[in-house]
Amino acid sequence: IVVELTARRHTRPIFSPIAHLPIDRGEFDRTLLTKLFAEIGKVDDIRLTLGGCGDPLLYDGIFDVIAEAKARGITGIHLETDLLQLDAARITAIAASGVDLVSVHVPAISPDIYEAVMGRDGYLEALQNIRLLIEARQTAQQGTPIIIPIFMKCKANFGQMESWYDQWIKALGCAV
Repeated sequence: IVVELTARRHTRPIFSPIAHLPIDRGEFDRTLLTKLFAEIGKVDDIRLTLGGCGDPLLYDGIFDVIAEAKARGITGIHLETDLLQLDAARITAIAASGVDLVSVHVPAISPDIYEAVMGRDGYLEALQNIRLLIEARQTAQQGTPIIIPIFMKCKANFGQMESWYDQWIKALGCAV
């Protein structure tokens, strides 16, 4: 199940509807989240993705949401993010939150192509935050969250696709 907590994000990726359409939905109501988690938490082997058009890390109380999902029996939690504009404490909190997977949109291997695809400069910041997340995970001596870079293929980044994939497979052992 994919739940969009917010439509807000710090980027305007060309592969996202927010780059082309005005999407100003409100935040997902916490009361409805509680009801949803109570219902789906009863289902065996449920997988929850916190993502959608927005970045779930911009949702107020994101770590409370993750804790509630886990408390309701949801054991497979995936966070899809740009991993931008975060301080070290927030990145450490991601590692300690109990999420299983963190997918990070990094659709380039150079700052200029990243900016062309994501609609803003942020390539080096995203790489730095991935490094901090890896370090936080290692410091906590945990195997999770598994960190998965995401490459959304488009005309602007097509020439970097193979190099990108090789780079992330060598660095993290996974890439999508």
